[in-house]
Amino acid sequence: MKEIAIIPYIMLLAAMYATSLAVYHKFNKGLARNAKGLQRRRYLIASSIAILPVAVAQVPVLSASVLLNLALALFCGASYPIIYHLSNHRQSPDYDNRIDLVFGIYLFGWLTALQTVSGALPYPFSAIAGAVTGFSALVPVALATIQWIHYLIYGSNFDMNGMQATLDTDRNEIIEFIKSFPLHITLAIAFAVVALPLLCIGAEIAVVTDYGTHITGVIVAAGWIAGLCAYMWIGKRSLLCRTGFVALYLDMKEYGQRTRLYVEEMDNRLKGLELNFPKPQSDKPHTYIMIIGESASRDYMSVYYDMEHDSTPWLKKCDRENANDIVFTNVYSCHHQTVPTLEQVLTERNQYNGKQFYESVSIIDIARKAGYTTHWYSNQGCIGVADTSVTLVANTCDTAKWTKQEVNKLQYDGSLIEFLDEVDPAKNNFVVLHLMGSHFNYINRYPKEHTQWGEPGVQDNMLNYLNSLHYTDSLLKKVYEYGCEKLNLQAMLYFSDHAAVPDKRRPPHFNGFDMVRIPMSIHCTDSYIKEHKERFEALKAHKETFFTNDLVYELVCGLLDIESNHFDTSNSLAHKEYKYTREMLYTCGGEFAIIHDTAVKTE
Repeated sequence: MKEIAIIPYIMLLAAMYATSLAVYHKFNKGLARNAKGLQRRRYLIASSIAILPVAVAQVPVLSASVLLNLALALFCGASYPIIYHLSNHRQSPDYDNRIDLVFGIYLFGWLTALQTVSGALPYPFSAIAGAVTGFSALVPVALATIQWIHYLIYGSNFDMNGMQATLDTDRNEIIEFIKSFPLHITLAIAFAVVALPLLCIGAEIAVVTDYGTHITGVIVAAGWIAGLCAYMWIGKRSLLCRTGFVALYLDMKEYGQRTRLYVEEMDNRLKGLELNFPKPQSDKPHTYIMIIGESASRDYMSVYYDMEHDSTPWLKKCDRENANDIVFTNVYSCHHQTVPTLEQVLTERNQYNGKQFYESVSIIDIARKAGYTTHWYSNQGCIGVADTSVTLVANTCDTAKWTKQEVNKLQYDGSLIEFLDEVDPAKNNFVVLHLMGSHFNYINRYPKEHTQWGEPGVQDNMLNYLNSLHYTDSLLKKVYEYGCEKLNLQAMLYFSDHAAVPDKRRPPHFNGFDMVRIPMSIHCTDSYIKEHKERFEALKAHKETFFTNDLVYELVCGLLDIESNHFDTSNSLAHKEYKYTREMLYTCGGEFAIIHDTAVKTE
């Protein structure tokens, strides 16, 4: 047996230990003394265990395999703590991201143990074992690469919002997102996502070298692999599953599973739902329409401001010339992303009552219980297997349909008009239209022939955004006129899920109130006003009242003029007892107070 040299491996241990501690102290914040002490011991133990395979096998410390695995381990272990720190050190007083560094240390041990076994095998088995080593590095390297790409694009780490947006994105949105970048950036991203991890595999194969490893080293390395396999890779408590990015992904998946409880709890919700009609309803078949916009900001709408570009001529005419129409001036989204917003918009759950989504009665539940035939028509891709809360609510309708989404084929919101032909005017109907509205990429939200400003087909985010608002405005007019002519329309409600800032790339985190200042309007017919005068007068009186769209559930209950044991009239703009003031309202789950929106002035 060869004599084991100790000094080089002690130096390697010291270097790994010092580096992990340096990264931990530099890229975490507000660490308690006992936390620092615990991690010193943890990193020392991990570093000691990680160097065992190469130390016993006497693999040279400066060999290509050791240096490559050190580099990979540092990249995988340090990426999340560094990116998290760069993204949050200005606003967060404390955070302690330690598991990724531990995983990085053990990843070095894992890779070097595999390399040690590979080096003892004859060719071509050594190359095969090298490929296995490379594939072991593939997942953590790919995950770290994705995090860096996200940071370089958005300037922030993946958080719950970013992860949820990623999970909820359909293939057409991915294609549009990729196309929004210049070609050289797209190619760079493609290289980083695909080529970089594959290069790791090739490098691991290339550095396999026979160092004359003795049998003791091979046995120790093989035992190391077997002993730490489960600890590193298998189960929810494995090191990999506890790293920042993977833990976030698993948390969001668990959230999705809880969301699906919504369907399972439907019978229980409806069993306890009781309705009362304080006013006689119309004896004629009639229809209510709710239109959910997308990424429309009132900051860029001519109905709210005098602008060079008349982006919303129909809404402006309604506001100034039609006493039956109400354009609300101080409405905010409860979140800056679609799914968490609509999860509250569509149900009695809101920022102020603490209810869970799956136990909350929805607008659709109320409408169906009241005897309305419910319809959901959407131009947003159906998530399908990865059901979101929006899809779950939609599928409780009597009819739920999505426009046909085809790769590389644009589907404009105007196609939703065709669905209205399916609505039976001989029935009472509640219809929801879910628009793509002004979702990025804005140039794809309206036909070229509808271009009002700029050159058709030419990318100019600001003008493209204004054109998309103008197209939505024209669609609102068509839907309203269709409803009046063919469906005995009572009222049409329009609002956006959240806002967008067209001259900035949308970040996955809250970045100012311009992301949540949204439009909302209600268009009432003469027959509605005659039969629901009190509701209409309350709505009119609240035109300038502050409101967040997670209270739309109560607004719709009031608009339908029904009472229930799942409806608080003090939450409804359609009732004079509406209680909320600017000081009481929030966005993003109660994290940001509306009163801090200094861009909105009140007398």
